[in-house]
Amino acid sequence: MKHSIMITSLYSGNHREDLAYYVSGDSIRPLYCDALLPAEAVSKCILANHPIEEMIVLGNKRTYGPGDELETMVLKDGRSFYESDINSLSDYNLLRYRLAQFVDEMHIEDQDVNELLDEDEKEATIALLKKFLAEKAQNRTDRINRLFGCIAHDAQLQEDLWAMMAEELPHYSEKSWQHRRWAIFYLYNEMRDSHKLELLESNEDVRIRFVPTDDKGNLPTADALAKTLGEMAERDGEPADVDVYININSESTHDTLTLLNLMAIARLVPDSHINVVQVMATSNKPHALISFIGDESTLCNVSELLAGMRTFLAYGKTDLLCEYWALQGIENAYIDSLLYAMRVIDVGLSLCDINDIERGIVRLRELLSSKDRLGYSIVERYFAIAIEGIERDYGSMLDEGGPTFIDLVKWTYRKGMWQQALTIVEARAPQDIVDRGIFYYCNSEESRTKALGIFAQEHFDLKPFEKYKMYDVSHYFVKYYVKYSNRSAIPHADNSVLQKEHAKKTVGLLDATDDKVLQAYTRCTDREALSNLLFAYYNIGQVRNATNHAENEGGGAVIREEWDVSERMERISQALRFFIISYEKVMESLEPSDEPIMQISFGEINAKSRELIPQRPRRPYGERSDGDDNRGNDGRKDDDRGNDNRDNENRGSDDRKDGNRGNDDHRNNYRRNNYHRDGNRGNDDHGDDDHRDDDRANEDRKDSGNQQQDTDNKEQNSQQ
Repeated sequence: MKHSIMITSLYSGNHREDLAYYVSGDSIRPLYCDALLPAEAVSKCILANHPIEEMIVLGNKRTYGPGDELETMVLKDGRSFYESDINSLSDYNLLRYRLAQFVDEMHIEDQDVNELLDEDEKEATIALLKKFLAEKAQNRTDRINRLFGCIAHDAQLQEDLWAMMAEELPHYSEKSWQHRRWAIFYLYNEMRDSHKLELLESNEDVRIRFVPTDDKGNLPTADALAKTLGEMAERDGEPADVDVYININSESTHDTLTLLNLMAIARLVPDSHINVVQVMATSNKPHALISFIGDESTLCNVSELLAGMRTFLAYGKTDLLCEYWALQGIENAYIDSLLYAMRVIDVGLSLCDINDIERGIVRLRELLSSKDRLGYSIVERYFAIAIEGIERDYGSMLDEGGPTFIDLVKWTYRKGMWQQALTIVEARAPQDIVDRGIFYYCNSEESRTKALGIFAQEHFDLKPFEKYKMYDVSHYFVKYYVKYSNRSAIPHADNSVLQKEHAKKTVGLLDATDDKVLQAYTRCTDREALSNLLFAYYNIGQVRNATNHAENEGGGAVIREEWDVSERMERISQALRFFIISYEKVMESLEPSDEPIMQISFGEINAKSRELIPQRPRRPYGERSDGDDNRGNDGRKDDDRGNDNRDNENRGSDDRKDGNRGNDDHRNNYRRNNYHRDGNRGNDDHGDDDHRDDDRANEDRKDSGNQQQDTDNKEQNSQQ
């Protein structure tokens, strides 16, 4: 279920006795109406185009009277004022009176205008209008029912009509105001009804009520309006969408802003069912015959655009901007590309991905060089204004060759993006220090060869789980080289004293003379500033670990106090501020030099490190070693063992011929194998088993001989 309401602002003293004329719509099919109040004209426009359930009128104490009925009624109830003197009505009752006529299709005020001239003056005026149509307006229209629209939109044509009336109408100088009003009234009534605003049939029973405000349009308005919207959304017992049409007609800028801001807040509340469909207002042009009713939704929604732009500039978030642009329904590939580049920056900041941040800024710089592709609609021009704010905010980062390392650090620090600033310093500072010649490790082929050998030995000596630290050679050189080559001198502890000692020993590499120690170089003339910069860099890592992990020195969880968060933030801020100051101090003391800044890749170090692995000597192809000879002898032994097995097979065949003896042998073999499986028992009883087996073998031979003798005797008896 969806509900729809119209909210109308009202202010006192803006009605007049004479009718005014208004136009809405586009130039192709304009629609006209007459009204005594600007709020009346806009209300008619909304009621003629959109189904409305209820009207809520907002006004201060000067817009309603003591006896006015402020509770909910229907528009038709305004008929009770048909017999009243409109000058005695309050602004609210006058609005009800005029809207009741709109519902009943009545025009009570027409009679007052029609009585401004007598019949002869009316006929003379009509004749002049027809003459003017034939002589002056033939290039615009040839029909009297279209002349009103031509005069309303053409100021010069209107002046020509007044000039002709002054020349040809008698007594015009005495009644010029009456002649003009009646002529316009006549032309308006001659216009076809299809060119006038008409009430939608579904809006005949629209309800109306009044919500009073104080003199400044403060809380009573907000509270009452919020309550009304909440009741509408829950009217059927379950949440329902509420479409809101806003009619802005107030002399108080504060009232207007309060209304718009309240609606903006209502829309931004999670699970809100409030949808501002249209914002309408009137505008006047000097000496114009008509006033214009315009859709100001885009102009009022500019606050959302500005809020989205402020969110992006302050926090790097693009959600509001992307949502605003999607709702406009405008196709502009250039703005789509701008939003994409800004979205890349957003993702980079959210994930602390420095590559995405740089990629988005570079793309943004490319796009901002061709702002002429923005377009010319109001929304597109607003984007052009907002983009100028981005250019001022990003500053030097949008320059050619930017953004530099320190630009990113300053930018994130200025915006309070502490985590991103810490990540940029830790990840990019060593490479920047080496690239700029602040502190580097080789400046010639000779020093490069030496450094490669030292790094390769370092890589070879590192534990397997520590080797990843050399993937970025500059990072290892600045942060880890002295620490790992002086483990006993610099314990793994996180405090400022040891960090300063670490920085001091690192700067001491500039004076290294030992061939086994890496020689460092610098273009900085101030060693103290260089030491401070390295200390600031080491301190950043310690501060980040201490504040992010929130653990004390003993490893237990810290019990946070009320001041803990502020203290941690201040600690991060101070560490970053000291790093920026130290960096700028070093940059001021850099001297230009023709010496090259040479660097080494991890691939080179890894390859050189492999050369340090001891290699086993390789024999020429085809040459046999002693091991192979022994392996050959073993093979011959296996051959002999194979021959023995074949002898055993032959011996087994003979045994099988003697079935009983063969079976006994198999049983003996099985028994013998079992003894062998039991190592200790087999070893201890091996001799006894052999004697037992020999005795059994002798007994088997005796039995076999006896059996053979019995068989021979049986055969002899059979032959006999």
